[in-house]
Order: sequence, then C-alpha cells, then structure tokens
Amino acid sequence: MTKKFSSCLVAPLDWGLGHAARCVPLIQELLQRNIKVHVACSHTQSTFFSAEFPSLPLLLLDPPGIRYSPFPSLQVPYLFFQVLKRLPQEFAERRMLRTYMHEHGLEVLISDSRPLLLQRAVPCIYISHQIHVPSGLTGILSTWLQLLCMRRALCTWIPDHAHLPGSMAGGLSHPAPTANHAYIGPLSRWQVFSLPANPRKHLLVLLSGPEPLRTHLEKKLLVLLRRQQIPYVLVRGSLHAPALPEEKEADIYPLADSGDLQKLFSSCRGVISRGGYSSVMDQQVLGIPWLMIPTNGQPEQEYLARQVKHAHGITWVNEQDLPDFDLYAWWKQLPETAATKNPGITGVLKDQLSTYFTPKA
Repeated sequence: MTKKFSSCLVAPLDWGLGHAARCVPLIQELLQRNIKVHVACSHTQSTFFSAEFPSLPLLLLDPPGIRYSPFPSLQVPYLFFQVLKRLPQEFAERRMLRTYMHEHGLEVLISDSRPLLLQRAVPCIYISHQIHVPSGLTGILSTWLQLLCMRRALCTWIPDHAHLPGSMAGGLSHPAPTANHAYIGPLSRWQVFSLPANPRKHLLVLLSGPEPLRTHLEKKLLVLLRRQQIPYVLVRGSLHAPALPEEKEADIYPLADSGDLQKLFSSCRGVISRGGYSSVMDQQVLGIPWLMIPTNGQPEQEYLARQVKHAHGITWVNEQDLPDFDLYAWWKQLPETAATKNPGITGVLKDQLSTYFTPKA
C-alpha cells in the first residue's frame, strides 16, 4: 500500500519563471485538498510566489547564478561547467532542505527539475519533461542523472501526454525508462484560471531567463515592434534588467502576477516568448497564437522548435532570423476575436495526488 502524506515542500528550478509558474496549479490543488505546503525558491521566485500565495511559507535558496554564453556554439559546455561549479551549493542545499523539512514537519519533497535535491533520506516526487537530453556527451550525462533520480523517486510526474503521437515534448519525454512514472498532461497555471473574452488589441511580449540573452532578445524585439508600429505590452520577467528608454506607446511590466497576465492574455491577439517548455504548455492550454524564439545553444528549445513546429502549429523563428522575419505579416493575420481554452487539471494528476496525499484527520 502506498504511504500517503499530509505535507510537502515544493522546490522548482530557477531558470526563468517557467518552472515556478507551472507549479501554481499543483500547489493550488494541494491546498484545496488541505495539504500543508511550503516552497523552497530563490529570491526572484519568492516575489512571484508571494504574489500568487501571500500566506505560503517560503524557504529562500541562493539563486543558481547561471549565465548563458554570448557564443551559441559554446553554450552547452559553458552551461555544463557552471553546473559542475555549482555542485557544492546543491549538496549544501540538500542538507538545508532536509533540516528544514524535519523542523517544519514536512513529509515529502516535490522537486521540479532539480534532480540533485533528491535524496534517500527524504521521500521525493520528481517532476521533469526532459528525461532524454539531446546534446552529445553532456546530454548522455544529464540523461543518466535523470534516470538515477527517477529510480530514487517515489514517482516521476512527466508533464506531457502519454502517447508519442500528439506529445508536446516528443523524444525529450518518451519513452519513460522506469516503471514508477505517470504522464500527467500539460502543467500550466492557466488550467485553473478563467480568462474572459475581450477584444484582441495588442501583442504580448513575455521575456524571462538568464542574462545576457534575455536583454539581447528584448533589444531586438523592441526595434522590430517600434519599426513596424505593432501595438504591444512587454513583461520583462526581471526586476534587475537594465533600464529601458521611456516608452509612451506601450505598457511595460518588470514582472506580472497571474492577475495581471489574466487581463493581458484575455486582450492580446498573440504572444511572443522564448521557446521554453512551460510556454509550450501554456500555449496548448490557452490556444492563443504564439511566436516562439528558441534560445541559441540550448538543446531542449532547439529540439522543441523542430518537434512542436510540426505537431502543434506554434510559429517558431530562430533569433538570428528575426531581422528577416515579417513580424507585421504574422501580426496582421492573427484573429481579432478568439476564445481561450480552460481544460482544468487532468484526471491523471488528480489521481496521482489522491494516491500520495491525504489531509491529516
């Protein structure tokens, strides 16, 4: 019989805000079931979680400090050696989490894409869509680490569809190499929000992720949008980004909570963002036309640009091709009125939560 828990610590990867955002429906569902929830997160993520869940207890962790290389061809080894350098911090955080969970009576760790936090001394559930990593030797090592974590976890929740035809992540998430897994379908905070139907007026630009590539893309997009006179709203995804010149024609947000984004999504004709998997899941849940720009040198996003382009109709354009991309033509063909989806939490995820969690009597 599977042991059931009444409390948990949720620890999402700090790589932009995508992992934090996709934990929102999971946390909401746990709280609705009267499960005690704490979150372990970085300072930037804490701003996000405090806005979403003002009373949720937070354990602050040091940010990963990962930066992208300015040279795409060196991206994979550049990131790999930064991860190696961070290993002592990861193991220190493992000890910190174990102590924190003991002091606060938390029974299980839910780790979203933070494999090194999993440990035998603490029951763990692992969330990952990327269990096969496509990038040579580093990909082989990363895939081996994913397999090790999946074997150590009570269960791995894979936010994708179970069958490869129609899968959002394709070969990144298929096949699952261990029996203790569940394909839980899309994991997006917009599963639990109702978006009103409003006139579609502007283009929504959503940026996040490590510097300096976030700022580089922002500069390129703003030049294009201003030149082609496309009405837009910008969410910069950062509290510490370099200041922008005064912009009278557009609304600009450093960050946006779910309430702000609800209004922006319900009045936008299309969205531009990086090609992270969380954005792919958001698009599938909302059904809004979406232009995605994969991060140069990031194998996962480059793979998704090839995989999802043919499977789900998202428009993809490489960053180096942006100057030649007819953004205005793409903008003009977007519908001025459109309904958004609202599919709710999948039955598989609800079943998994029922399997592992029950409130205290």
